[in-house]
Amino acid sequence: MLKAKTFVYYLATLLFVAMFWSYNSSVHFSSMEDASDEWGAPLYLYDSASVEDIKRPRSDNWKTLNDNTARFGYRDGSVWLKFELPPIKGDDQFLLLDYPLLDHVTVLRSFSDGTSKRWETGDSKAFSSRYLPSEKFLFPIGSAKYQSELLIGVSSQGTLKIPLFITDRRGEVQRAIYANLLIGSYVGYMLLMLITSLIISVTTTEKRFVLCAIYVAFIGLLNLQLSGFLFQWVWPDMPRINGIFTLIVIYLSAFFQLAFVESYLSYSKGFFRKLSKIFKWLCATALFLALLPNSYSLLSQLGVVLLIIACILSVILTFINMRKTKHTEVSLNYFLCAWVVMLIGIVTSTLGVIGILPPTSVVNNASAMSSVLAVFFLLSALFDRYNQEHKEKFALTIKSLKASEERAKAERHLVFQATHDSLSDLPKKDVLFNNWPRIINDIPKDASLTAVIVHFEGYYDQVLAFGHQVADEMIKQLHFRAMKYAQNKRNFLVLDLDWTLKKVVVLDSHDLCLISMELDPVIESRMIKEMHQTLSDTMIVNGLSLEVDLTIGVCRYRTGDVVQNLIRRSQVASKEASERRIDSLRYSDKMGLDPEYSGRLLMKFKKALENDLLQVWFQPQINTDNGSLRGAEALLRWHDIEYGWISPELIIPFVEQSSLIGPLTDYVTRKSCEFVEEYERQLNSQIQIAINLSARNLEDEKLAHRIGAILVEYNVPENHVTLEVTETAFLGDSPQSKTTFAQLDALGVNIALDDFGTGYSSLSYLHELSFSEIKIDKSFLADLEHNQRSLSLVKVAINLGKELNMHVVAEGVETKLIEAKLKSIGCSICQGFYYGKPMSKELFLEWAFAFNNNGSIIE
Repeated sequence: MLKAKTFVYYLATLLFVAMFWSYNSSVHFSSMEDASDEWGAPLYLYDSASVEDIKRPRSDNWKTLNDNTARFGYRDGSVWLKFELPPIKGDDQFLLLDYPLLDHVTVLRSFSDGTSKRWETGDSKAFSSRYLPSEKFLFPIGSAKYQSELLIGVSSQGTLKIPLFITDRRGEVQRAIYANLLIGSYVGYMLLMLITSLIISVTTTEKRFVLCAIYVAFIGLLNLQLSGFLFQWVWPDMPRINGIFTLIVIYLSAFFQLAFVESYLSYSKGFFRKLSKIFKWLCATALFLALLPNSYSLLSQLGVVLLIIACILSVILTFINMRKTKHTEVSLNYFLCAWVVMLIGIVTSTLGVIGILPPTSVVNNASAMSSVLAVFFLLSALFDRYNQEHKEKFALTIKSLKASEERAKAERHLVFQATHDSLSDLPKKDVLFNNWPRIINDIPKDASLTAVIVHFEGYYDQVLAFGHQVADEMIKQLHFRAMKYAQNKRNFLVLDLDWTLKKVVVLDSHDLCLISMELDPVIESRMIKEMHQTLSDTMIVNGLSLEVDLTIGVCRYRTGDVVQNLIRRSQVASKEASERRIDSLRYSDKMGLDPEYSGRLLMKFKKALENDLLQVWFQPQINTDNGSLRGAEALLRWHDIEYGWISPELIIPFVEQSSLIGPLTDYVTRKSCEFVEEYERQLNSQIQIAINLSARNLEDEKLAHRIGAILVEYNVPENHVTLEVTETAFLGDSPQSKTTFAQLDALGVNIALDDFGTGYSSLSYLHELSFSEIKIDKSFLADLEHNQRSLSLVKVAINLGKELNMHVVAEGVETKLIEAKLKSIGCSICQGFYYGKPMSKELFLEWAFAFNNNGSIIE
């Protein structure tokens, strides 16, 4: 950005050159007053007669001209000057009319011997009609042996001003040099300002810089036109064009001056805005009138008036704006100075033209000097405003960046909290699931991977014996032991690639997962034994020496398999080790997930479904505000004669991959409706029932129709039913999933977003889909009693649900303290072992009957 000091230095030099020229340009000239004693005093006469009529003897009353500058103001008609010249030796003397804007100039020199010389020139004639190629009017008066009489006739549609000087060839050459120096300096300066404005306008794309450039261009052209420069060098043979162009630049200067002021001061309405529109309309009208013949006199006077009014309006508007900003904006001071200087310059020049002020160098050059100063102040104002706005924008950008950084940091922190264990900052299972493709890609294709699951067997025993605080401390110590052990082993892979680079993942509060690579089976067995010994070493908690009961499950990775299956197999091995009461166990297909076993298990499940051998149990949901029973969640249970109790987590994935998921959902819905019907019959009270849906259910285009038919069959109101769906049900944003969701919503059932907060799309789905309820996942409640961050996250979820007019249900409530924490932050619907484990329909009805007699489940 250009500095203001640079402009000050350049301006000072330019003004010095201008003043120097103004002074020296008059040194070599002699005024007619100085020569009046020898040559006779000039006489003047108002008369439009021709030169032939003026020459004839007349009784007209010629008047003596007391000033070498005949100043007659704006006047129609002609003025004649007459004076006697003595004999002049040499041919180096010239008469100078030092005013370029005269339409007609007639000079007749009559000698005493009867001879005469005549010249006809002026702005209304081609420039070639002039005796010498000068922007001023020069006539030879040398080489005269006899006394002569000089008649000068002048007429103009504008101002009649006839500054008369006697000069010689040397003086005229010097005057031309100084004049060209002044014009060149002026043009160079204005071009510099114009180019600077254009460069800044292109850089910033701001309208005000463009308007400033246009104004600078027209005000510069106006002063060049008034000096006669353009007529001399641009269109010397087109006097008509010369006059029209003078009017055009006058009105365009006024027009763009106000346009620039409006843009700079941001005036878009109000009285002055209307006044400015009228003013610009007048300028535009005058532009068309300028093309009419014989209009120069009136329009030139009007143009000067409009220029003065434009400057006055600019000063007033700037002053009003300064008062609004309480004089705090420096650029407005520059802006005000610009228009004050311009106003002074135009008024001074006008007063000089009409003859009120004497024709001094300052008066004659007032318009040009004021435009130089005004343009300097205007660009200073623009640069100052630009610098200030740039600083403000930069400050806002910095502030925005800082806010974005803080927001990103906060979001990253929230993501970290949601994806990492609050006790040890170890990554949770979602981190492993998300990073698994990258982990697989980074290892050699022929590498062998093994999943190692460490299961803390005695957690609930420790809770019952010593409380949650002690049990959580044991979990924390176990996490740090596993982390320390894995970090020192090169065979364990880094699982938290983006955060902590840890090699241990927390699957839940009881299970840890590690992934080992390329170990000999014998070495691997030794390592597992060593790990068990290290991790199960006695812990000291609050002065107590506590035993750590662990089991380790191990499973080999099968190429192309998903990590969830790998972990599930390892957990099956861990569970089997626990049941066998051994320290560790490697998974085998007989334990549960090999194709033969899964196929056999699926066939058994199909028969159980067809023969009504499945069970639907119900876990209560409590309204903690009044201790009342709010509803129940329907949960599938299956007991097989051969395999015993089979977990839904084990069988449901297989069912989802088969065609049984639809019939299973219908089965659970029917059993749930039978339960609601029986409950209302026995207890004479209504109850809400929650039913889980899978991802495959939402791909079923007839799901809503079947559920609606079942509800009608059992006369269960739609608004008493809540269908729970997880984020994974919308993976891939299946159009059919969203269509089915919309159909269920139209049916009138409630729809809950289950396991809220465990994935990355919860907020997105809340935004896109009309859920009526959210269920906070139990993983957020595991350390709610001791971790303020977890409490804050749950509170955020609760407030979000309330803001969206949704019910919020917390599942996994296992202690009274967790219930109290939830109630304190506004969660009044809870579900968990603290109130009751899942029960069969008969047990639930007995429990509910006893509950109703007691009146409240809450102590």
